[in-house]
Amino acid sequence: MRALGTDSSIKRGVASVRGSFPGLDRGLAADEERMFGDPGQVHGIIQPRPEELDPRVKDGVVLSASRLEALASCPLRYLHSVVLGIRSPDDPELDPDRWLNPLQRGSLLHSVFEASLRTSRADGIKPDEADFEGRALDILEERVGVFRSQVPAPGEGALNREVAGLREDVRSFVRMIRSDSADSIAFELKFGIDGDEPVVIALEGGRLRLRGAIDRVDQDLHGLHVIDYKTGKADDYGADVFGGGRHLQHAIYAKVAEERLGVEVVDGQYHFPTRKGQNQRVVYDRDEMSRLEDLLELLLDGVVRGHFVPTNDPEDCKYCDFSDICRARRGKYGKVSSPLATWAKEHTGDVVSPEFEQFQKVRSFEK
Repeated sequence: MRALGTDSSIKRGVASVRGSFPGLDRGLAADEERMFGDPGQVHGIIQPRPEELDPRVKDGVVLSASRLEALASCPLRYLHSVVLGIRSPDDPELDPDRWLNPLQRGSLLHSVFEASLRTSRADGIKPDEADFEGRALDILEERVGVFRSQVPAPGEGALNREVAGLREDVRSFVRMIRSDSADSIAFELKFGIDGDEPVVIALEGGRLRLRGAIDRVDQDLHGLHVIDYKTGKADDYGADVFGGGRHLQHAIYAKVAEERLGVEVVDGQYHFPTRKGQNQRVVYDRDEMSRLEDLLELLLDGVVRGHFVPTNDPEDCKYCDFSDICRARRGKYGKVSSPLATWAKEHTGDVVSPEFEQFQKVRSFEK
């Protein structure tokens, strides 16, 4: 303080500190550039390296639908996770009121849904028989036991509440299955996983290799129905088939099912078989999904240019593993604020910055 006080330095304390700590000074300068500068390196703009980054031409690169959706929702997230290989800390956090986080809960329910249908089909138990619900609830209890050994419960009260809720979700799933008339022919149809060959989609810019697992494939007289379970709400799935690139799974999985099973796909469906999802269905028919390749080309052309810009919609930051890097925060009532999304919005208004051109083409693909 004495040093800062000489020669009126106290009045320029920030400048004095920045001058004394060059690393801090560079960090503050980068932060200022990130918030107020033109698109550049601090915003995810990198030197184009298509031979290294374009999955259509780079040998050995296999992507999932979720990674392509991440690229569409926020290219900067893709840069962090896929290009740079950053992983968020997997440190368990004790919540006295909650046993499983949303990801764990969804994983548990998916495994119960798959095992219930697969084992019942093998044993000749039809969904409309009473034994089917009993089988599903028994499998739930078994999976709860497995998860308990991996994820300690904060207390018996929280555990009992969640298990009761899971039972209701499984009963909701049973009701939804009983309302389906088509015959289920495949469960957890994997591709590009566990030694299985990836599925290849031919694009103008090259060959895109894909991996994943289709929750369920049904068949009726008209063809195949490709189904993916979601354990949340259907609010984000609407009239736009691709949701500005955020929803690609149904169309990608439809391509995969046709190739693997050799039967034409009628539609791709998202099912919401839980209390929260209210057993809603969102269905996109074959014609609506037909422009998938065009959208993927636009999406990957942004990778070729090295334009990994941040999203201009703070809602995309809600469940992002890298929200702390971007200083995104959730408010008291769930509203998300993101300084980088605000900055990006300024560059995607009436005049679109060149670095955001591909991003905007993807966003407005269906408009």
